[in-house]
Amino acid sequence: MKAFSSIVIILFLFSCSSEEKRPATKPHYAGKSGEVLLVLDNALIGSVLEDALERALTVPLARSPQSEARAETRTVAAENLADHNKVHRNLIFVELGRPSKKVSVSRDVWANGQLVLRIVSPDMDAAVETVNANAEQILALIEQEERFRTMSRLGFHRAEALEERVFNEHGVRFIIPEEYRKIRSIKNFEWFEVDRIKYKGGREHHSIQGILLYHYPYTNDSLLEVSSLSITRDSILRRELPGPTKGSYMTTEYKFRDIDLSPIAWETEHNGMYAVYQQGLWKMENNYMGGPYVSLTQIDSVAGRVITLEGFVYSPEFPKREMLREMDAIVHSLDIDPQVEIKPE
Repeated sequence: MKAFSSIVIILFLFSCSSEEKRPATKPHYAGKSGEVLLVLDNALIGSVLEDALERALTVPLARSPQSEARAETRTVAAENLADHNKVHRNLIFVELGRPSKKVSVSRDVWANGQLVLRIVSPDMDAAVETVNANAEQILALIEQEERFRTMSRLGFHRAEALEERVFNEHGVRFIIPEEYRKIRSIKNFEWFEVDRIKYKGGREHHSIQGILLYHYPYTNDSLLEVSSLSITRDSILRRELPGPTKGSYMTTEYKFRDIDLSPIAWETEHNGMYAVYQQGLWKMENNYMGGPYVSLTQIDSVAGRVITLEGFVYSPEFPKREMLREMDAIVHSLDIDPQVEIKPE
């Protein structure tokens, strides 16, 4: 499994700064989710440094059925930085002529909820080296910040009655947005969905986001290996998540022709506990539906069970990055309350 760069690791890598002169009251941040504003001196616009920053931030989404970047960039000249740009959600500045090489991190400089990164280096070549060396950490930090923002936004409109029932029956809490509806609820398995109608080309299209919760007995550590998680997922979903046509059911996509599409997994820490985060693709066996999913799996050592919270997307006609961002935020809202009385089957 790949090692996941958690916030603790990121903050050790980067230097945090809070010495900006800030206004007494600040507005809320602006800008589109996933957008990063590059604030560069005129001399750096069109340079290899701008290219390096764009490459670092526009890495393709892993396990996506269509080509989408993990973030998008927009460049503005530092010499005439307007007030409306100063309140952007994600800002990256470049400061050359400094003796050190680092990436500094500041928050809430001109707006509440804002993230400001500064690439500090002696010259442009050193700045390019700094960006390339820290590319994944920079992008992970921005994505992590977007996750927190999305969790906060979704938290304002929650299906509290559904959340309370899930807690009483399964001993876990997570965000269920109020527009979601229960599709299936049995012992050890929950399925919620929202089905939105979107229009494209003068036609209606279904755009679905789904939440799955399932848990099962914890017997040994091998259950957290990627292959075991996938085998268990396929077994549970074949039984509990039927498709729209007879004999169809959800399963995991592993391969298309000669392309390996197996789920990617990260070992991570969630609420101080070991967890496994996955990105993968699902398909509907005996049907033509499919799309991306993300999941978070943890151990409830008190009840002796493995708990997985998953979010999936079906939206073949539309971009999925921001829909996946919502599912990622939901699975990271998982909070396990150890329940001795809940015994897995």
